[in-house]
Amino acid sequence: MRIQRSNRIDRGSILMQTHDDRNKDPRVLMIRTVQHLIERCLLFRMDLHGCVETLAKHANINPILTVAVWKGLLNENGDFFRAYFVRNATLYNHSPPAHISRP
Repeated sequence: MRIQRSNRIDRGSILMQTHDDRNKDPRVLMIRTVQHLIERCLLFRMDLHGCVETLAKHANINPILTVAVWKGLLNENGDFFRAYFVRNATLYNHSPPAHISRP
């Protein structure tokens, strides 16, 4: 039996992973799905622009929704994103985004 790998992100399988949320509002499910996909993008060291493009292309996620969820995550997890951007900047010899370097 051959297993084929796909680079396409399957929203349906991700929605099924959130079995606790089956009875919740579909909008909440979509936000959680986008949050999960953003977290996967972060594993590949993507920035906001790369994440927006990837989710729009491969998961058919509206860029406005991706940006809104990204900003929510940034507000809730400021310390993580500061460290994330500083680490990526160090790895790639760039300076972190201006909004991250502020105290």
